[in-house]
Amino acid sequence: MENLFTELFFAGAEVAGQAPAGKGGQGGTPPGTWLQCLMPLGILGIFYVLLIRPQQKQQKEHAKMVSEIRSGTKVVAAGMVGTISTVKKNSIILRSADSKVELDRNAIERILPAHAEDEEESK
Repeated sequence: MENLFTELFFAGAEVAGQAPAGKGGQGGTPPGTWLQCLMPLGILGIFYVLLIRPQQKQQKEHAKMVSEIRSGTKVVAAGMVGTISTVKKNSIILRSADSKVELDRNAIERILPAHAEDEEESK
């Protein structure tokens, strides 16, 4: 395990023409400071591309969806399926069956197509 770690860690130094100190009894210089800084920056770049950027994109899409909701839209909010009866600044009134519930606008998970109810009734 230690040998694998050493090989992976010093792989960049070998490519750059440097040999790690004390490897196989040979003298050498340790990898440069640039390599030691480059590895964490590379990891941060990978985190940004794989985790942070997709989350930001999803948040923008959700904010756009929430800002475009109108009265009469069928939605799923907080696990409840219903129709929006009133849109307020920071909340909505969701009508589900014979009840009305006031929810935060950000509780809306997705907008359902208008014809989804018709398809369920025809089954």
